[in-house]
Amino acid sequence: SWEQSKLKSENRRSLLQGIPQAMPALLSAQRIQEKAASVGFEWKTIEPVFDKVDEEWQEFKDEYKNQNNEKMREEFGDLLFAMVNLGRFLDITAEDTCRQTNNKFIRRFQYIEKSYNEDPLAMKEATLEELDHFWEEAKLKGL
Repeated sequence: SWEQSKLKSENRRSLLQGIPQAMPALLSAQRIQEKAASVGFEWKTIEPVFDKVDEEWQEFKDEYKNQNNEKMREEFGDLLFAMVNLGRFLDITAEDTCRQTNNKFIRRFQYIEKSYNEDPLAMKEATLEELDHFWEEAKLKGL
């Protein structure tokens, strides 16, 4: 009802108008989905949401195999949008969880850097297995 009221009072032609362009993309995707859901454009259960994520993942992989970069980017966006919808169904805010994961990655990567005395050249000369050893160590330390 709030969305309907805003639609009329601000003379909007679409429920999706009014989402700031500067809003972070994951947050914007969530807001778009919430507005669409407010008029019933929403699956009733989570199973079709999982199916949609699977579908978008397969479409992305197909375009990767085809080496169609433009379609691959489009499918990657569709996959992210579907994942935001899955998160929304589970009361998970994609923007917040992505930020938390970014911070977790930074902590773990900085642990690797410290293990190499913050020497990027030493890190570059290490194998992925050696770097991953310190990554796993960081995980064990709760970083």
